[in-house]
Amino acid sequence: MKVKDVEEVRLSCLKCLKLLLVHGWPRICTHSIDILMCCVNVVAESHSDENPAVYNETRDFVLALKTLCNGSLDKHLECLKSFNNKGVKNMVAYVFEKKTSS
Repeated sequence: MKVKDVEEVRLSCLKCLKLLLVHGWPRICTHSIDILMCCVNVVAESHSDENPAVYNETRDFVLALKTLCNGSLDKHLECLKSFNNKGVKNMVAYVFEKKTSS
């Protein structure tokens, strides 16, 4: 599969996940850790790509997920600060920075 095709599939999946956030409450928080870890994999792979759309969309989705779950992901996000990937570290910093600046 070409890189562009992979990006399109990932962006489509993120659109579906965003719909789940809107329509899947309250069950979405039950699976939030699994969803977060899938997003971590996407962020880790997409951070170094030349097209940042997938990274940015995933990062913004994690922020929305964190907000929706009222802090239940904070402990897991804190653990990700030690993850050995710049993209994941940047995502976690962004999510906590947006939380405090809001």
